[in-house]
Amino acid sequence: MELLTVPQILEACRRRGAILKDDHVVLTEKPTGFFHAPSYFDKDRVLSSGQVCDSVAQIMATQFLDADVEVVVGPTYGAVGLAAEVAGWLICLGDRDVQWAFAQEKTVTELFAPIVDGAYGEPVTLSRPIGRERIIGRYFPEIVKDAKVLVVEDVLASGGSVMETNAAVRAVGGIVVGTAVICNRGGVTADQLGVPILYSMFDIPMEMSPEEECPMCRAGKPINMQVGHGKLFYERHPGSVVPRQL
Repeated sequence: MELLTVPQILEACRRRGAILKDDHVVLTEKPTGFFHAPSYFDKDRVLSSGQVCDSVAQIMATQFLDADVEVVVGPTYGAVGLAAEVAGWLICLGDRDVQWAFAQEKTVTELFAPIVDGAYGEPVTLSRPIGRERIIGRYFPEIVKDAKVLVVEDVLASGGSVMETNAAVRAVGGIVVGTAVICNRGGVTADQLGVPILYSMFDIPMEMSPEEECPMCRAGKPINMQVGHGKLFYERHPGSVVPRQL
């Protein structure tokens, strides 16, 4: 099947309903809190097409042929398949082996009570979750250590997931040579991410508001439950009168 060009990929995104406007979407939690947006880039509608996903991966790989990439890493869950596809294209185009891995989320905990004796006298540590971080787990640290790493992501909003992934790569001794994304919706720069090169297929500015200041919530606009994290919003606000758009 013929690969698509960047303009054709953008048209496919529109045709598949991946670019939402005049909506109400709860975004992934950012380091600075929770945000809502009237527009959204639905990467699932993009990457679920084999032709579109393969075309995206080929274009990303082409941008980094001269970077001597040895491993491609994507944050879970959205960019794992894309990381594998990009690694495959780097192999085809560069005639050299390239591996792939992923950075998974891990809950960070803290002690909140002294160690006590359990039911059978064994010591029990009482702790509670205080945040999250990304790590390179499983056997992947072996292939990331000392390797030149390309980090791929589907959408950049604040850049938090990519920065966490970069930190995870560096924590096991990897060298981040660049980042490639499908859509940069937050105007994020390479300097902000701390990478030498940022390739963005589409720069589509999309506004977002802190949850407590959300104008859509104030207007009673239904939250889209098909994309984003509407379910988590109602778990945080069980008494909310904001309707659900099913």
